Amino acid sequence: MPEFKKHLFRDSVVSLILVGLFVAFFYLFRLNIDHTIENIAGLKNQKSFFSQSAQDLSVLIGEWEIAKVYKDEVAALVPTKDSLVALSKDFQAIAKTYDVSLDFSFGTETNAQSQGLGSITFSAVASGAIQDVLDFFEGIENKYYAMRIEAVDITASNRGESSRVAFNGKMFFVAR
Repeated sequence: MPEFKKHLFRDSVVSLILVGLFVAFFYLFRLNIDHTIENIAGLKNQKSFFSQSAQDLSVLIGEWEIAKVYKDEVAALVPTKDSLVALSKDFQAIAKTYDVSLDFSFGTETNAQSQGLGSITFSAVASGAIQDVLDFFEGIENKYYAMRIEAVDITASNRGESSRVAFNGKMFFVAR
């Protein structure tokens, strides 16, 4: 009988070792499966992000194709900083057209951010017949869409034969 107990004990130990190895194998296999599932989920999210980015880029390219037709027209609406050098002369020429005398001076400048708008302030005094001064204002408004008049002070004679209009404004420009 002792031989039988030895075989039984040995077979039991071997069986327990095999069961232990089997349990350890399945536990490690399960951990590997969980890790692989996490990797797949991460790659799936990344693929979804790239797919959405590609779709957004496609939409932007389509919008650019539509918008580039208007690029030159929009650029004509907002002058560049370099073109503002002649602003005083342009105002003088428009004033001369309407028989208005004009004193013009530039103020402070706000630099444009990379693709945004900058601005330069100005002040001016226009003198002449009230209708001529109003026509002058209409002339500069029709030429400069990117201009904003911020303050106006009007002094007129009794019959409107002569008037003096002091005004401050801001001219916007684009950084190119």
